[in-house]
Amino acid sequence: MPARFVSFVFAMICFLLISCQAKEKDRLYVFKSLNELIERKDKKDREQVNVVISSLVDRSTDPRFRNLAEAWATKVQVIENLSKDDHNFMKDIKTTLLREAGYTVRKDGKMDYRENDFDAVKKVMIDEGNGRQLFKRLRFLNDSILNIDTLIRKRFENNLGLFPEHFDRNSDAEQFASELFDGQPTVAALAIISQLQINLTEAEFNLAVFCHEQGSMSPRQLHMYTFPIVTQSSEVVTPGGQLEITAGVGYFQQWGVTSIRIGNNEVPLNREAYASFKMKVPRIAGKYKVPVQIKFEDQDGKPVTASKTVGYSVATE
Repeated sequence: MPARFVSFVFAMICFLLISCQAKEKDRLYVFKSLNELIERKDKKDREQVNVVISSLVDRSTDPRFRNLAEAWATKVQVIENLSKDDHNFMKDIKTTLLREAGYTVRKDGKMDYRENDFDAVKKVMIDEGNGRQLFKRLRFLNDSILNIDTLIRKRFENNLGLFPEHFDRNSDAEQFASELFDGQPTVAALAIISQLQINLTEAEFNLAVFCHEQGSMSPRQLHMYTFPIVTQSSEVVTPGGQLEITAGVGYFQQWGVTSIRIGNNEVPLNREAYASFKMKVPRIAGKYKVPVQIKFEDQDGKPVTASKTVGYSVATE
């Protein structure tokens, strides 16, 4: 769902809450219509979330993406399980509010309740602590989602969007409950909770799209590490000799590397995607060579073997 729609809805809610010019009946009607609009949007966005998740699961059947797609599909499922609990919690709060406000079903099948019941909101959201509990659950959900993966944290740490844009995320549960629900009629409280539900659904959609992007990447797009390079021509320099220093920025890439052998040793890649090998040199002065063999796949997926020789000298003590 576009972020501007979310901003517009909350702007409308805030305007209606502070407007002194609108008649009470008109305010209640607008709140009711707004709540219905939000619920319809949430249902539509939920369908979009399911489409993205289904596409990611389908990716896992493609040999090119299977491992990545399965890994990111698992992360999406964790997000969905966490979010489902909070969706249900908000749904239960709305049911409790309606019951407290005298909810009944008319003969024509439409629901009826006291839309202007301030006491019902105060009891359910303030006195019984559901407003504070809602804040704690959203904060816990926010932190739990960010802890699923470092890439998710990097992308969404400051813009997951579970809380209203105007609300300070550093506030506490008491302030959250007071600012959003204290002194509000039933229909307004329902609209606010519906908006929080759609915020959650939008976050799920954005997360699902992000996970889909990660799970759909070709392995050749991943695991590339830039780093500064500074090398010297020799570690042993004779008096009056020449020393050459070379500096720049390069990168190692992990994709396609199948094996690296240095001397007679198979050397695994480290976290920065390169192989590092230390060895003791002979005690006898002279020139020596170490064979290095790198097996990898090129851009077209063809196997390539590159052989190099590293030469070094052992100086006389």
